[in-house]
Amino acid sequence: MPTNHSHAKRQWPSQPAVTIWVGLLLGSWLLAARAASGALDHPFTTAAGWAATMSIASLGLVAAVLFGRSRPQTAALVTVLTLAPPLTAGLILLDLSSVTTWVGLTGLTLAITLTLLARNRTDRQRHSPVPLPTTTTPAPDLSQTLTRHRDPDGDRLVGDLTLHWQSGQRQQPIHVPFVPAFQDKPVVTCKCDEEGLSEGVRARVAEIQRYGTRIELRRSGNADSSQTTRVELSATLDDASRTAA
Repeated sequence: MPTNHSHAKRQWPSQPAVTIWVGLLLGSWLLAARAASGALDHPFTTAAGWAATMSIASLGLVAAVLFGRSRPQTAALVTVLTLAPPLTAGLILLDLSSVTTWVGLTGLTLAITLTLLARNRTDRQRHSPVPLPTTTTPAPDLSQTLTRHRDPDGDRLVGDLTLHWQSGQRQQPIHVPFVPAFQDKPVVTCKCDEEGLSEGVRARVAEIQRYGTRIELRRSGNADSSQTTRVELSATLDDASRTAA
């Protein structure tokens, strides 16, 4: 129910716009019909003709403003509905033998068209989504070797992960997928090797799921140099423990 109300509220301004356009079109057609039948006995003065033409053009632009932002498929229709009434009135009420009249009508056409184009461009910029600022974390320079083994006692995965630290890096997450996924959450352990390459680096299991695990590495001390860390990983799902649970 609130969605329908919101939709109706957004559509309301287009209703008076369409009413104005229809009224201007009917008025210009009626004027053209009377001119064709010779019913306009008293010709308009130049000032009166231009005043009527400019008034009709102004009302058309008001309708375009009320109509709201034009979609690509309706932009051309809005332009035609805005231009047709003043041009029709101008061709009937103005002296077509004067060069000034043709220059003025051409200028009026360009002014209306450029106004509509500028307005559509402004509306598109106003309603275009603003990209949210994002922070990207560079992908870790990681190599990994994983071995999966299943026997009557359970399902086991062992891995050897090698991470290359860049200068200035102090922490780094590692995501290890389990393919195929375990039937339940396994027990995951990890530790850095005992070699000097991993000195000052601690590893901990941050998250465990059936389909993977996340390990967080953090190094202390001087982080201004590059470094290589090897991590031993083990994920085990014991069938006997899972059955008992």
